[in-house]
Amino acid sequence: MSQTLCVGIDVSKETLDVAYSGGQQVRRFKNHPDHFPALVRHLRPLAPSRVVLEATGFYHERVAAYLREKGNFAIAVVAPARVRYYARSTGKAAKTDALDARVLVQYGETAQLRPWHPKEECLEELTHLAARRQQLVDMLVMEKNRLQRSPRRAAQASIERTLFHLEKELEALDQEIKELTEKNKDLKGRSDLLQSLKGVGPVLATTLLAYLPELGRVDSREIAALAGVAPLNRDSGKMRGQRRIIGGRAMVRRVLYMGAVSACRNNPHLKAIYDRLVAAGKPKKVALVALMRKMLIWLNAMVRDGKPWAKTFSQLA
Repeated sequence: MSQTLCVGIDVSKETLDVAYSGGQQVRRFKNHPDHFPALVRHLRPLAPSRVVLEATGFYHERVAAYLREKGNFAIAVVAPARVRYYARSTGKAAKTDALDARVLVQYGETAQLRPWHPKEECLEELTHLAARRQQLVDMLVMEKNRLQRSPRRAAQASIERTLFHLEKELEALDQEIKELTEKNKDLKGRSDLLQSLKGVGPVLATTLLAYLPELGRVDSREIAALAGVAPLNRDSGKMRGQRRIIGGRAMVRRVLYMGAVSACRNNPHLKAIYDRLVAAGKPKKVALVALMRKMLIWLNAMVRDGKPWAKTFSQLA
């Protein structure tokens, strides 16, 4: 077998569709730990140089971790949108699980992909708690909107009871996140480091730790791109289009936006940057996105150097 052989695995809740370089057959396995040993036995004779999986909610995590640990394979996890764009660029408009597995093979053969590493156990737990917290926040927003639209008192009473229980659950979850963070020395150290920048609170610190584990490990351009706060050019010939932010991790960007709003009020250094951009004619939302990017670059440097804001600012300002 070629040492450059690549395996693509299309992941769904129930199944794993497996294709490989030069092979026409697509094998299907159940996405369950009991069936992972059979998958390893199938892949081992192929000696793949890389196994590429799509990030599919949390459904890819168990199989990716098993293949890395038990099969000792090099694993890459890619964003579904990138693979879909790649498929369209090659003229593949149809979409099935088998076709997606073959596209993953081709993508893995041509793209430069970063090796995937499983999160630490505490970070894995924190990620699931953070995801649940966001679900509760979304439900609270929906119920509050329903309360405003409901004309009948009986319906309003039901919504108010639901809001009460959701708020209590949110308080309990925040306490659970706090306890998890405080009992892990490394996690608490990183959280405190992030919160040393005025404008970064517990929610933003938790979100960054859970959804942006690359923080402090990559350069400023890459961290901005991962979060989706790096403006991209839209130029062609003499036309100069408006630069826009595209892609990235929506959860990080969503909470970072609120952090930037808070920083505008509480952090004089960041407020000065914001005011200067607005005074230069930038729309307020554009200025806020620029502030989000500046905050993220500073936080990245703080985590990289292991230094709080007070010791880092003189180098970054």
